[in-house]
Order: sequence, then structure tokens, then C-alpha cells
Amino acid sequence: MPVLAERILADLSEEIWALRREAAASLWARSNGAACRIESSLHVEEGELLRLYIAGIPDSKIFASIGTDRYSDWANSLIYQLSEMLELYNWRNLQDLSDRRFKASIVLVSEDDHRNPAWRTGVVRKF
Repeated sequence: MPVLAERILADLSEEIWALRREAAASLWARSNGAACRIESSLHVEEGELLRLYIAGIPDSKIFASIGTDRYSDWANSLIYQLSEMLELYNWRNLQDLSDRRFKASIVLVSEDDHRNPAWRTGVVRKF
């Protein structure tokens, strides 16, 4: 599974560049002119769960309102888009719907968590 995760991260770089372009062209880009540092990390957990983390998107874009954990409509749309992309790497046994290569989870990382020194981009870890 880690080899597949590395491949997904490599392919995901195109999606990340698209997010960076959108950030640079939109009003939610940083007002001080700093480049948006949108990054990704993919964790392999117990060999069957892939957890994709996307960081660098402002909280005002991620959350429906600041101070809540509820994602905005835009964030939910992004999660759906990324989930669809991850699904391209999966398989399904139509005879047994529980037979899958992996289960995927998408997490949009808050600004505070992104600034945490423990944050690492592009890391594939086994848990």
C-alpha cells in the first residue's frame, strides 16, 4: 500500500497546483501577497485506510463559519472531488462490496494545525 500511496501523491501534485492557482486568483488568497502554501500528506493506516491531508487553505474557505468544525459547501465539494480521484486507484468486487483495496478519508487541515511544527508534507506513514 505505501507504493500506491506514493503514486497517488505524485499524481495529486497536479490537483494541488490547481488549488494553488485558484488561491492566487481568488479573494481568499493572503492579503499580504504571500504565496499560498497548499500541501498534501497521505498516511497509510493499518494497511487499508488512506487518510489524505490537505493543508494551506485558509480557515475562512474551509469552514462554514469560523469557530465551528463544519466544512463549508466549497470544502465539501473539494472533499468529494478528491474522494473521486482517490477512488480511481481503488477496486471493488461487485460480488462482495466490502472487498476493497482501501478506504479513503480526506481531511482539510486548519491553519493552526498547518503551522504546527509536527506537520509534514508529502509523508507516507505506516501506522
